[in-house]
Amino acid sequence: MAKKLLKFAKTSENQSRAVNKAPIEVNSKPWNILVVDDDQSVHDVTDLILSKYTFDGRPLKLTYAYSATEARGILEKPNDFSVLLLDVVMETEHAGLELVSYIRNVLKNQFIRIILRTGQPGQAPELSVIVDYDINDYRTKTELTAEKMCSCVTSALRGYKDINTIRELALSREQLNLQLRIEIEERFAVEKLLASTNDKLDSIINNSTSLISLKHVDGYYDLVNDTFLNDLEVMNNNVIGKTDYDIFSAAIADSIRANDKKVLETGEAIQCEEFLPSKEGVHCYLSVKFPLFDNDGNIHLICSISTDINERMEAQKKILYLAQYDALTKIPNRSLFIDKLTRAVSICERSERYLAVMFIDLDRFKQINDSLGHDFGDELLVKVAGRLTSIVRDGDLVCRLGGDEFAVLLTEVATEQDIVEMADKIMKALTRSYLIQSKELMVTASMGISRCPIDSFDVKTLLKKADVAMYKAKKIGRNAYRFYLQEDDSKANELLSLEVDMRKMLAEEKSQFFLLYQPKVCINTGKYLSVEALLRWNHPEKGIIPPFQFIPLLEETGLIIKVGEWVLKEACFFAKRMADAGNEIKVAVNLSSRQLKRKEMLDTIKVILTETECAPHQLELEVTESSFIEDIEGAKLLLEKISALGISLAIDDFGTGYSSINYLKMLPFNTLKIDRSFISEAPSIKQDLAIVTTITQLATNLNMKIVAEGVETAEQFTMIKNLLSDSKDHLIQGYLFSKPVEEEALLKVSANILEIWRTINHDNVSLEH
Repeated sequence: MAKKLLKFAKTSENQSRAVNKAPIEVNSKPWNILVVDDDQSVHDVTDLILSKYTFDGRPLKLTYAYSATEARGILEKPNDFSVLLLDVVMETEHAGLELVSYIRNVLKNQFIRIILRTGQPGQAPELSVIVDYDINDYRTKTELTAEKMCSCVTSALRGYKDINTIRELALSREQLNLQLRIEIEERFAVEKLLASTNDKLDSIINNSTSLISLKHVDGYYDLVNDTFLNDLEVMNNNVIGKTDYDIFSAAIADSIRANDKKVLETGEAIQCEEFLPSKEGVHCYLSVKFPLFDNDGNIHLICSISTDINERMEAQKKILYLAQYDALTKIPNRSLFIDKLTRAVSICERSERYLAVMFIDLDRFKQINDSLGHDFGDELLVKVAGRLTSIVRDGDLVCRLGGDEFAVLLTEVATEQDIVEMADKIMKALTRSYLIQSKELMVTASMGISRCPIDSFDVKTLLKKADVAMYKAKKIGRNAYRFYLQEDDSKANELLSLEVDMRKMLAEEKSQFFLLYQPKVCINTGKYLSVEALLRWNHPEKGIIPPFQFIPLLEETGLIIKVGEWVLKEACFFAKRMADAGNEIKVAVNLSSRQLKRKEMLDTIKVILTETECAPHQLELEVTESSFIEDIEGAKLLLEKISALGISLAIDDFGTGYSSINYLKMLPFNTLKIDRSFISEAPSIKQDLAIVTTITQLATNLNMKIVAEGVETAEQFTMIKNLLSDSKDHLIQGYLFSKPVEEEALLKVSANILEIWRTINHDNVSLEH
C-alpha cells in the first residue's frame, strides 16, 4: 500500500497539466451548507458570495436559520449538510457554542465541518474552547472577505469529502476483502474491483493536506499518506507495521495511544488536540479519530485525520495579546489593568486587605514629542515602562493607559507607608536621566494615588480619584505625587456652580451662548461648501467656558433640549442668510442622545425649517454611535423620517465607539466623520493609520462621503488625500485650514483656505517630481 501511495504521489507533471486543462463537468447534486446567524445582512452577504460558487464541479445549496434553536430543529431531521457556517452570539451569548456541543455530543455528528464566525474579535474563544467544542475553523466576520470565505468553505468541503470518502472506501475495501475470501471463483473480478477502490482511496489520501493514517486496534500502522511522511519528523521512515513508540518519542506516543484508547472504549468518533513533531518543530494538530467496524460489528481499524492548527493557535495568541497588551511597550493595557483591578477589589472586599491605584503622567511629554520627534518619544515610553516594571513587586501590575499615562496596581498593601515607599521609589527611578539616541534627557512625572477601601470599592471611582489626585500633583508644580483627599471634590463643586449659572441664564433668557462656524474644505478643490456650527459660552465673570466643561452639563441636566433647539434654529437662520447673500452652504449641527430620544424631535425640526425658511438640503445633522445605541430601532425610525425631509445625516466620531458596520447599513447616513484621535497620530503610528485606512475604505465602498476631523498638519492632509482615491468630494475639517470663526469672518477666511490648499498640493506635486 505504501508503495502504491508513493507511486500515486509522483504522477508526472504532464499528466497533472492534462488533468487541469480538462473541462469540468458540473454535477447536479449540490453541497448542502447550513448558515446560522441572527443578522439578515450576514445571510445576504453569504448568499451573494456563495450562491454561484462551485466545488469539485458541484454547486452549493444554502439553507438559512436565524437562531440556534431553529438550526437544531433542522439538524434533528434527516439531512446531509456538509458545512455549518455558525454565529456565536444569537439568542444567548453562547448559543453558537451550545449548538456545536449538541451536534457533536447528542446528534453524534462528527463529520459536518463547522466554521465559527463572530463579529466580536476582542472576545474570541480560548483555544481550549475551540478544541472542546469541536470547532473546525474560527474567523471574525470582518476578515471574511469574499476570497477568504470561499477559501474557508473550500477547505471545509475538502475535509468533509476526505473524511466521508475515506470512511466509505475503507468500508468498501473491507467488504471486498470478505467477498474475496468467500467467493474464490470470482477472485479475478474482485481483485480488479479492489484495485480500483484502492486507487481511489490512494488518490484521496495522498492529495489531502491533512495527516491521514489507519491503525490496527493493537496500534500497528496499516496505512499512512504522503503528507504524514513528508511533514512529520519520524525515527523510522518505514512506518507500516510499526507503532507510535517505534517512530515517536515515548511522551508523544503515550498521548496518541491514550486518544486511540478512547475510540476503542467508546466505539465513537472523537476530536482531540495532539502535539506531533513536524519538520519545523513540534506543532499542534487537531485530530479527528473514528473507528472502522468489520461485518461482525467489531472495531477493525482506527482512522486518524490530523490538521496542523499551529498557525491558528499563534493567531489566537496574537489576538489575545493585542487585546490585552500595549503594542509599543509590551506591558498590559487599560483593558487588562481594569480586569486585574476588578479582581483585586473583589478580593479586597472579602479579605479586608488593602490596595492602591497609582496614575502616572509624564510631565511635558508633548514638548519632547514635538521637539525631538515621535520615535524619540516612543523610546522614552518604552524605557519608562521598563523602569516601572523592574520596581514593582511580584503580584503588582504596571500598565500603559495610553499616550504618556501609566498606571500601577499595588496589591497586598499592609500600611499607607508601604504606598509611600513605593511612590518614592517610582519617582526616584523615573527622574534618573535617560540616554536615548545619544541624547541625555531628564524627565519628571506627576502621580495620583487612590486607595481601596479608604476611597472606594468601585473600580471606576478608584480610577477617577487617582486621576483627580494626579492632576492635583500637576497643579502644584509637577514632579510630585498626591493622595486623593475628600476636598479634591472641589472640581465637582465648580461644575455645580456652572450648572447654577447656566440655569439662571436660561431662566432669565439672557443668552450668553453664541455660535462659531468651522469650514469643511473639499479635498479636491480647496473650497468650502459646508461648515459645522459649534456652541460657545461667554460667561459674564469667567469669560469663555470650554465646551468640554459645559456641554456634558447640558446633557446631564437635560438642558440640552432647550439649548439644542436654539442652536438648530440659529444655524438654520445662518444658512438662510448665507443663501440669500448668494453664498449657499450646508451647515452641520450636532444632535445629542437626549434629542434623538424625544418623540417631538421630528416636529421640532419641521417647525424650525418652516420658521427660518431654511432649505432642508442646507442642513446636516451629526449624531454619534453612543447617542442611538440604546434604542437602535427608535433611532432608525426617526433618522429615516429626517432623511426623507431632504436633510443630510452624518455619523460622528466613527471608530471611537462600537464602530458597527451593521449600523452603517441599517441607518440612512450620507457622511462618515473620522474621529480626530485617529487622524492626529496616523502618519506616525501604524495602528492609527491602519484604522484610518480601514474606515476610509469602508466608507468608500458604502458610497459615503468622508469628513476627516482634527486635521492640523500638511502631513495629515496628504495622508488622507492619498487614502481617498475616488472622485467623491470628501472633506477636511481642522485648524490646518481654519479654526472656528464667527459668521462675519467666514468670507474673509475663504481666500486664505484656498491659498493653503494650493500650497500643500503644490508642495506634494513638487515632491512627486
